[in-house]
Order: sequence, then C-alpha cells, then structure tokens
Amino acid sequence: MKRCVWLWVFLLGVSGCALPVRTQGIIGPVNWSATAFDLNSVRALDGDRDRFSFTLTLQETQGVAITFNTITWEVWQKGVERSGQQTRKGSWQLPAHGTLRQPFVYRLFCPPADFCPDVGPTTQWDIVFEGNDAQDQAVRLAVQAELPWIPPKIVNAPLDQQQGESVELPPIDVSVPRLYYPIFPDD
Repeated sequence: MKRCVWLWVFLLGVSGCALPVRTQGIIGPVNWSATAFDLNSVRALDGDRDRFSFTLTLQETQGVAITFNTITWEVWQKGVERSGQQTRKGSWQLPAHGTLRQPFVYRLFCPPADFCPDVGPTTQWDIVFEGNDAQDQAVRLAVQAELPWIPPKIVNAPLDQQQGESVELPPIDVSVPRLYYPIFPDD
C-alpha cells in the first residue's frame, strides 16, 4: 500500500513539472507553428520591462490559396493584466502550398515598485485569421497557442520543408502592464 502512495506522489510531482505548452497544430488545411522565441528583460530605475517575441508560421497544405482580411488576437499570462482583444485589418495572402509568417512582439512593463509578481510560466494566445480561399469560401482559422515564457534552448524546427511561396507580415506589437503592488497603498 505504501508503494502505491509513493508512486502516486511521484507521478503527481513529475506531471506537475511539465509545462502545458502548445507550439504547433493543424487547423483544417493549415499547419501552424510558433517559432523564433526570444525574451529580453530589463530591470531599471524607471521600472521593469520584458520583451517576448515569436513568429507564428502558417503553412497551407491542400493547394488552395487563402486571402486573410482580419487578424484578431488576445493574450494573457499569470501576473499580467489581460491585453484585451485587438484586431488588424488588411489583405494578406497565404499562397497555395506556401507559408505566411506573422511575427508577434509582446511587451510587459511594471512601474518602479516594491513588488511586481513573477510572470509565467507560459503565455496563452488566441489568434484568429479570417478571410476567403481561392474558391471564395469563408475561412476562419483559430490558433490557440500556449507558449513557454522562457524560450527553449533548442533551435526551433521549421514546419515541413515548404515548396511554395513564403510571405512575411509586419510584426504585431502588444504592450501590457504587469500587475503590481504599489509601495504606498492608498489609505
């Protein structure tokens, strides 16, 4: 009986150590992958600043081009105010059998204070691409990524070797204040 209890405690401990990351997936005719992670943290007299970036890569797999006209995103993380849903409108082409790369830059700031809680260990991203395919059918791709706050030390493996055209979009920049506890709370 004691062995079963120790085994149970061991399994709970081991499973608790693994981060619930989700950096790739498949949505209909598109494979997606989050790559090129980078974290830069600065501690200064005017406050703490963190800059986390990654590139979301979409790869079309069925030979039908897709034109997106809306990208909507929201991000949240422990110890950070919610970003709120934001939208970018335009026209972006995901070529047939090609790739589309959308860089994201996520900036956190915390004013000078006695205590800014730690953030992490992951950031959750809901990113929706909407548009039409080459046959004028509506397309809605909802990516739900859970990314490691501390970038992996391994170089990210790209999606399958792409044979088609590749498109790189301008970065989406998200700035969010960290939650903090002021030095002198209001009485």
